[in-house]
Amino acid sequence: MYKLTKLFVAVVAGAFALSCVTDTTEDLGVKLGGQTEITLSLEQSRTQLGEKAGEVYPLIWSEGDQISINGVASTALSASEAGAASATFSVAGSLQKPYCIAYPAAPAGQVLFAEKQNYVGNGTFESGVSTMYAYAENDGGVQLNHLTGVLKIGVVGESKLALAQISTVDRKPIAGAFDFDFEKGEATATSASKEVIEYSFGEGVQLSSEPTYIHAVVPAGEYDELYVTLYDTDGGVMYATIKSDETKPLVAGKVREFSNSITYAATDAVFVVKDVASLKAFAEQAATLAKDVLFVADVDMTGEAWTPIEGYAKKINGNGYAIKGLTAPLFGVTNASIKGLHLRDVVLNSNNAARYGAFACEVVAISEEAPVIENCSVSGKITVAPVDLRKARILRRLAMYSSIGVRTR
Repeated sequence: MYKLTKLFVAVVAGAFALSCVTDTTEDLGVKLGGQTEITLSLEQSRTQLGEKAGEVYPLIWSEGDQISINGVASTALSASEAGAASATFSVAGSLQKPYCIAYPAAPAGQVLFAEKQNYVGNGTFESGVSTMYAYAENDGGVQLNHLTGVLKIGVVGESKLALAQISTVDRKPIAGAFDFDFEKGEATATSASKEVIEYSFGEGVQLSSEPTYIHAVVPAGEYDELYVTLYDTDGGVMYATIKSDETKPLVAGKVREFSNSITYAATDAVFVVKDVASLKAFAEQAATLAKDVLFVADVDMTGEAWTPIEGYAKKINGNGYAIKGLTAPLFGVTNASIKGLHLRDVVLNSNNAARYGAFACEVVAISEEAPVIENCSVSGKITVAPVDLRKARILRRLAMYSSIGVRTR
């Protein structure tokens, strides 16, 4: 027979202040909202914002909400218990102190950051995507703490938006499962962490001259420059880089608004790479392709034959995505400019070639505009076997074309 464990937890209230600002950080707030008796959660959670009181929207519990304590999931909140700042959660089994509490519920030692989010209106973010936690060594009142903030990005135009993909320029993990030290309040990315947030507009949201706002909930941290890829309901796509007006971190429990809204205009002159087939199609057409290339997903080339691309001289926007498992350089001789593309788990053998690197065997300027490789990285293994001083220069060229830290401009 299971023992029902009960714990009193102080529910957090959140403040979501709305105003017309320029690249500001607004306080979501952390306020005591009473005591919650819980006995425990996993999977979906749907905390919602209550009615605005002044500049504050209180966070209230909603039907189906769950939390977890020490990795044990609570029962889902019933409809009769929803709509208040306090609620009762139950879990079967005995729990040992300290209590590690996660919202939404997560496996032991982890927290979850939402990788799929939805547009629910121009003034707020989706319910149930704000990650919170608490650490308690006794049965007294415990206050939940924010781990996430909100990135507020405006989009104007005439199209009907269907989807946005958001990532950082340095491709750091910002969603999915993270290992978590509850005592220190520190999250660490895992292999299950995600680098891109997918933000859905459902059946589509019509743009106008007034901004439609994306409210993307992300872990607290640095977000001074972002990649944003937008898709409209007619199949059009646009990629943009959005920068803040100044360098400062996004603090947990706050909203950060970017003053420079994106003006959406579908890019006709772009070749979209989204999988193995489209990457190979790009390689076949590269010599005569007059379009820039846009990556909209990671591409796993593990086990796929690859011949380096030749003759392409336009621009590649990796959009923060990665090609995995290449067994030959991405390019032979190239004049292409490459931005925000990452090569993962490469396994290359130089065969004592005079020039060899993961991105290219050789980068040359064959037009007035010099090629640039920027915000790119490589991981994996490149084997060389220099037998004299001339061939030893291969190692220096590898650093030029394959190192994570090298920039050509």
